[in-house]
Parts: sequence; structure tokens; C-alpha cells
Amino acid sequence: MWGLDKIDPKFKVPVHSDVPVLLMARRLDSLTPPRWAQEVAATLTNSYLFEIEGYAHSPTFGGQCPASMALQFLDDPSHAPDAACLENLKIEFVIRD
Repeated sequence: MWGLDKIDPKFKVPVHSDVPVLLMARRLDSLTPPRWAQEVAATLTNSYLFEIEGYAHSPTFGGQCPASMALQFLDDPSHAPDAACLENLKIEFVIRD
């Protein structure tokens, strides 16, 4: 109806690359679950995958720990960022009246 071309079948073929990639999967993300990040990491030979506890979508912008990891990666993508701060993350629930 809109005159669009069909999507090339190669569109769904996994990318294979050795370019450094930082993947941060969010355990509470229902839109892009961690298993998708695991599938992506399987074909990226130079990737660093971290599952972030207590965050939903976009953890990089939601807290000091993931943001500092992203900055470390950008400073030196040839090494995995220090993930020690992930051990202190926890899920906190707030009940409001």
C-alpha cells in the first residue's frame, strides 16, 4: 500500500564481528530480555556482556555503576570494564501511600 520494498532476508542474519562491544542486559527488561543479549554476544567475539540487577530498560542512564562501566569501556574498549560495583546493586521497592 505504501510502496515499500520487502525487507532483505539478510536483515535477520546475526552480525559476526570482532569489534569491541559492551552489552548491558537488564534483568527486569521485558522489551529486550537478557537472553537476546546472550544471543548477540555469541557472534561478537570481542564483546563484554553484563546482566544488570535491579534495572529495567537503559541501565546506562539509570545509575552510577552502569554509567561508570560504559565510560570505562569508551575510554578503553580493548578491556572489559571493572564490574565490581555490580555486586552492590539490589532491587529496592518503594511503597507510597
